[in-house]
Parts: sequence; C-alpha cells; structure tokens
Amino acid sequence: KTAAAQQWGVPVAEVEAANSKVTHKASGRSLRYGELVLAAAKVELPQEPKLKDPSQWTFLGKQSPAKVQIPDIVNGSAVYGMDIRLPGMVYAALRQSPVMGGTLFYQHWWTSKLRSTLAFGYNHQRLAAFLPADANNAVTTKTVHLNLIYRPIKTVDLGVEVAWGQKTFQASTGYGKESARRIEVGGIWHF
Repeated sequence: KTAAAQQWGVPVAEVEAANSKVTHKASGRSLRYGELVLAAAKVELPQEPKLKDPSQWTFLGKQSPAKVQIPDIVNGSAVYGMDIRLPGMVYAALRQSPVMGGTLFYQHWWTSKLRSTLAFGYNHQRLAAFLPADANNAVTTKTVHLNLIYRPIKTVDLGVEVAWGQKTFQASTGYGKESARRIEVGGIWHF
C-alpha cells in the first residue's frame, strides 16, 4: 500500500489491497502487485505489519473444489468427460506415439476371432555433425507391417506377418539405403 500511495501522492489510509491489486477508489487508479514489486522493495516499514485475522483469509483454511477432488484423483475414481459412456455412443481417440517419429496403424476385426493390422512407421533423427560415423545409428527408418491374427481361444494368438523396412545412414558411414523384408509365422500364448 505504501509504495502505491507514494507513487500516486495520496495518503496510505486511502489505498486498499485486495484480489491481487492495490486500488485508490477516489481516483479510480489501481496497480497489480507485480507492478509495485520494485517500489515496494525500497519501502522501509516503521514496524512489522499486523497479520490478518484468520476470519479474513481468502484461501487458507477454506475448502475448494480441487482439494475436495484430490482423493478421487489419486485413487483413480474421479470421473472426467472422456469417461462418460452412453448407450449406442460412438467415440474415437487419437493414439499418439510414445516416441518421436512413431507409428501410424489401423486394426480391423474381420470376425470376433480374426483381425489384421496395417502399420506404417517413420523416424528421422538429426545427428550432431561432431558425432563420429556409426553404422548402428540410422538417420531415417521407414517400416510397413501387415499381419493376420487368429485367436482360437482367449489366451492364444496365431498369425502371419509381412514386414518391410528401410534405413538410411549417416553419409560418412559409406552405407546407402538398406532394405529388408521378412515373413513371420508364429503364435503367442497370453498367460
């Protein structure tokens, strides 16, 4: 209050502080606390200011929606808008890759036991010029996967997958683009 009163040339008693700003009602002027920081740091107080009575506190000791919801958020029982499911509702979500570059894929269930997945992957990394050539470090990687998976029982997947990949290396390794193709047949037992 003192810093604002000095800046405006008004008595300190006419200045009010509330809701993150200092106001002089008679002139209609106001300043945010942050605007008075430098001036307030230079003010020498004649005595310690009197602390507010707890009954005048705005936030401390009060309930707020965030505090009430914290236990539900922590234990996972909080319900958000995306958790709502209505009968016959259709919804979608964008699946984001956990790594830079990542994979885009599409999965289709032909029947309740037969599905296929088509996936495209692309990753490009910028390597610092001072790094030595490393044949194990691809600059660009491209992949395509197509599979057909049959689930005869809930705990078993049997399938075939066709995959293609291409890597481009640092020019200083002397390697050009390298491609690979493979076909895999196998099964997974989920336990």
